[in-house]
Amino acid sequence: MYVRRQKGRFHPVLAMLGVLFLTLSPRFPEWVDMLFLGIGVVLLLAALSFAHLTVSDAGDRLRIAFGPLPLFRRSVPYGEVRSIRPGRSDFLDGMGIHWWPGRGWIWNIRSGGLVEIELEDGLLRVGSEDPEELVAHVRARMDRSSG
Repeated sequence: MYVRRQKGRFHPVLAMLGVLFLTLSPRFPEWVDMLFLGIGVVLLLAALSFAHLTVSDAGDRLRIAFGPLPLFRRSVPYGEVRSIRPGRSDFLDGMGIHWWPGRGWIWNIRSGGLVEIELEDGLLRVGSEDPEELVAHVRARMDRSSG
């Protein structure tokens, strides 16, 4: 069973900023109070949602989930994977979930190792502490699902 977790680095900063905005919100006029309250809640949700990235085997698919608050998750059926290879992300790739022209979708928590998964509908790049091991796992599952 494959389960790996990549820990983020910036969620404590997001949480502290969220608490700061919530603490400051009652000290300002009502419209600023509501703005600070909203910003504080969004920052706390982001801190809880992007503290780590877990990639795991879920039988016939690869499960990708940010957490501990599981607002953002995705699964990739092994049968839809055309190819997979190790890669690297850089500072420009950023963190979180987003799409880059020519680079496809990226789900990562920080720059460094990742796997590039070519799917029927495009490229998915997923952060990983051990890209080679994840590639080996997915290739083995692809062989089992096609054979």
